Amino acid sequence: MEFCPLPFAVDGSVSNSIHVNARVLIREEGDVRVVFVAGIALLRYERADEAGRALVMVTLVQDGYASVTEVAEAFDCARLTIYRYTERYEKLGV
Repeated sequence: MEFCPLPFAVDGSVSNSIHVNARVLIREEGDVRVVFVAGIALLRYERADEAGRALVMVTLVQDGYASVTEVAEAFDCARLTIYRYTERYEKLGV
């Protein structure tokens, strides 16, 4: 069985991490961000991908991994933005 490699270096080189809460961590390496929940890579998106970013925010809140406030702080946006993304996602999907 062949495994897909993680999109960032695991050799100790510098990467940026965003701690959302005790269960959720976002790792950034170059232009790629990977969302880990309980240590498992759950979602991946490109830094310039606004739709991917919005989907991650909505998913974290709707699936109960993080609160709206935690996600808003981690993504440096207003809580209202997440509510708008959630409403748009429920009406139109991805």
